Order: sequence, then structure tokens, then C-alpha cells
Amino acid sequence: MLYKHSGVAQTKIGQLLGGVDYGAVYQLRQRMKKQLPYDRSLKDQYEQVEQRVQNVEC
Repeated sequence: MLYKHSGVAQTKIGQLLGGVDYGAVYQLRQRMKKQLPYDRSLKDQYEQVEQRVQNVEC
């Protein structure tokens, strides 16, 4: 979500998350995309955070 809404590069996101490398950030993004349609709890949490982010952007 940080990548989607901020335009920050995956390398920088990894640094912000405590030194995670670019590849790990990419893999996590891909896993989330695959898991969201199948995990209702994860999807609900994701949507709640996304709504909060959109409210901040307005």
C-alpha cells in the first residue's frame, strides 16, 4: 500500500521497514496480491487501512 499510494521506490520502502531488500518487498507485494482474494480477514484489514489512507490523501 505504501508503494501504491506514495510513489516511494521498493528499495526505500525496504529501508523504512528496517533494511529489507528490494526483492523481499517485491515478493511481499506479490504474496499479498495473491492472498487477498482468498483471505477475507486480510482483505477486510487491507480495505480498512486503504480507506484511512484515502481519507488522509483528500
